Amino acid sequence: MDWSGPSSLVQHLIRAEQDIEKAILVFESATAEYSNGFRHDHTMYGFMISRLVSVNKFKPAEELLDRMKEEKCSFTEDIFFMFVSILWSCS
Repeated sequence: MDWSGPSSLVQHLIRAEQDIEKAILVFESATAEYSNGFRHDHTMYGFMISRLVSVNKFKPAEELLDRMKEEKCSFTEDIFFMFVSILWSCS
């Protein structure tokens, strides 16, 4: 694993955290922690959205989608299809 920058460290911490509430805290605090303007990329947004939807936290997942738009983070087909497939399986 590449530990050379804040993004890789944050990614590792979020992926390792089993408690979704703690994972959200890590995700949220990462942008506040780094003064250089650290922002999550579409991969981390997709991962967090997937985790949130998998535990029926649809409102926070929707809020992350809105935040991606606000931060002009690319919304890839992978994220869209993942989100739709999880929603489909829940219905």
